[in-house]
Amino acid sequence: MMQVCTQCGEITEWHDAPQFAALSAQVARYLPGFEARGLEIKGLCGRCGAAAAQGGG
Repeated sequence: MMQVCTQCGEITEWHDAPQFAALSAQVARYLPGFEARGLEIKGLCGRCGAAAAQGGG
């Protein structure tokens, strides 16, 4: 899984096998014919989030 900052573009890989396995099981159950191969989570990284909270973002 990857976390992608929508402001600066920083990408951080997140390895959580149990969480990804749970997601894959839900996809298989509710979306027959589809499979989870990867996941991007988009938002603000800590640095950009802090800057936005201070009014600089």
